[in-house]
Amino acid sequence: MAAFNAMPNYAEVRQELKAPGYKGERVVLLGVTDPAFIHGLSEVAAHMLRKCGMNVDHQRPTGAR
Repeated sequence: MAAFNAMPNYAEVRQELKAPGYKGERVVLLGVTDPAFIHGLSEVAAHMLRKCGMNVDHQRPTGAR
């Protein structure tokens, strides 16, 4: 439960991504619109991955917000 309550350390995550060799390559995240809670989760995931320093290409279905 501590992991859910702790504030994310994005600087540490960026360093951990560099260690295995991540150099800003594009990461494709496939989003969905139904069910709505999954859509929300994909939006949050894209935001958090960007804050970690990843180059996220968040693909949403045609007509999605």
